Amino acid sequence: MESLCCTYEVPRTVLLQQMGLSYESFLRWKRRMKAGEEPVCRPGPKKVERIDLAGLQQDLANLKHSRKRTHGTGELLRQYGLQVSRRQLNAMVVEARQEHAHREAAALQRILWHYPDLAWAVDGSELAAEPVGDKLILCTVQDLCSQYKLPPIAGVRIPCGEEVAGHFARLFTDFAAPLFLKRDNHGVLNHGSVNEVIEEHMVIPLNSPTYYAPYNGAIEHTQGEFKSYLKGWGWKAVGDESRELLAELTAHDLNHKPRRALKGQNSCRTYFCSPRIAFNRRKRREVFLWIKQAAFAMLEKLGDDGLYMTAWRIAARTWLQKNCYITIVRDGKVLPYYS
Repeated sequence: MESLCCTYEVPRTVLLQQMGLSYESFLRWKRRMKAGEEPVCRPGPKKVERIDLAGLQQDLANLKHSRKRTHGTGELLRQYGLQVSRRQLNAMVVEARQEHAHREAAALQRILWHYPDLAWAVDGSELAAEPVGDKLILCTVQDLCSQYKLPPIAGVRIPCGEEVAGHFARLFTDFAAPLFLKRDNHGVLNHGSVNEVIEEHMVIPLNSPTYYAPYNGAIEHTQGEFKSYLKGWGWKAVGDESRELLAELTAHDLNHKPRRALKGQNSCRTYFCSPRIAFNRRKRREVFLWIKQAAFAMLEKLGDDGLYMTAWRIAARTWLQKNCYITIVRDGKVLPYYS
């Protein structure tokens, strides 16, 4: 005996009702798909101009932010009205205001690093010669605990990504690869070759917030020291091949200068004579995974994937405080650690 099979097709209206969609929207999406268009479009008129994201971010950072309001958003909307919608701009303003509040709080803090090679900072700068019109490009690297200046890159042109990567590879071999590396968001410091060297040595990058130099303020101060010292040495008179050697000699002299922050010791003695924490590849991987999981947990609570880099920096700082590798001081008082 053959078995009989009964099939029952659920009406579309019932399915759409269960999904919370109207039948008119379903028909509209169906017509768009037949025409080769996107079925779901954002509401509002389409923007006809290409957005200048870098300019918009700079203008957002220059607005006058208070705790709950931002002044000048109306003028900004008139300026970028053909590039971005009001809803998108308001969301970007809120994010910029939150970042501004975070920066104001961070400006009142300073971090004390307890061990050498725990974190390095790197940044590029340019020293111009007014009479000749020549310039000197510097890429300086510094240990954040001891303020020890490692050999820099110096030349009359901006180094390419492969040159910076090779320089990092030599530093990681001649010295000890740090656990963290603080750097800017753009330029050759984020080149693919540089990232490959960092990943090979399992160094965890900490990128600065956009348009916020104080996050990497230690290396900014170091660049000022290099420029003041080189101006006194008359670097313009030497050839291109000698400028890198001159920059290394500048780092040597600065490393042997007594510093109040090191209780009268110099950076060289502090760097080579202080105790260290050894981080093998297994431990580095554990630290990386801890920070990654903590950052994703924060993003899950916030519900905003656009704050990933901020969550990453907070997670890294939390791990450092949790393991007593840093102390955060504000107005002479040690700030507590919050998990």
